[in-house]
Amino acid sequence: MLDPKASAGWSGADYIESRRVGDAWLLTVKTAILLVPSVVFDVERNALINPAHAETARIGIAGIEAIRWDDRLFSRLLLRPARAAIVSSCCAPT
Repeated sequence: MLDPKASAGWSGADYIESRRVGDAWLLTVKTAILLVPSVVFDVERNALINPAHAETARIGIAGIEAIRWDDRLFSRLLLRPARAAIVSSCCAPT
């Protein structure tokens, strides 16, 4: 799991640090999944999947669940997300 305290600037609007961390993780190919804090809601986590990792083929979608979005979050947008995938993992995420 990414520790945002160890990567100052990871949530910066310029994406420089998050790209640096993500690129380094992809290139090492040590884990199939990297959990990163959500920039939108920092108590949530996003799971990044490394397609180059040998265990990636064992990762699958366990289910798709509807998410209730508050329309106030999307009042200026034409489209809003409707679903989220629940990923089952073969390996312990980092």
